[in-house]
Amino acid sequence: MVKIAGSSKIMVGIEQTVLDDPSTFTCTINTWTDVPGFSVALTPQDSTNKVLITWVLWMHTSTSASVAFRLVRGSTTVGVGIPTGSRIGFSTRANTTGDANVSVSNSFEFLDAPATSSSVTYKVQYISQATNIYLNRTQNYADSIAIYNGVPISTLTAKEITGY
Repeated sequence: MVKIAGSSKIMVGIEQTVLDDPSTFTCTINTWTDVPGFSVALTPQDSTNKVLITWVLWMHTSTSASVAFRLVRGSTTVGVGIPTGSRIGFSTRANTTGDANVSVSNSFEFLDAPATSSSVTYKVQYISQATNIYLNRTQNYADSIAIYNGVPISTLTAKEITGY
């Protein structure tokens, strides 16, 4: 247990998924799709506890494009804006330039109230008009010492918090 300074809140559990290898996946354009391997499961100790979800995701697209991301608990979308008209709701968005040597980081944080003491799984989904997404790499990804060709990591973390 970790007591949060100046608060009655205590972190009582933590789980993390780390994606540390570069990968490429093909997009089904304008369709919400799971980010491969980017999920985390946690079993809350009490149904009144909350779960703080954070992610950092490094990505690049095959063209200059926007990529929207959303958080899903089980099969329920959480932590998104309310869609209106033909606009979609999402958790966060990243814009890529089309420069084959530039990847962008995307981060997000949301305090969820799953109201259960059973195992919950969180995952991240994306939607884009790009045809390919490159995770933890650039499109160029040349074998060189240039920093932009390096391999970052992407993380998805669930922290259980009590004291609410």
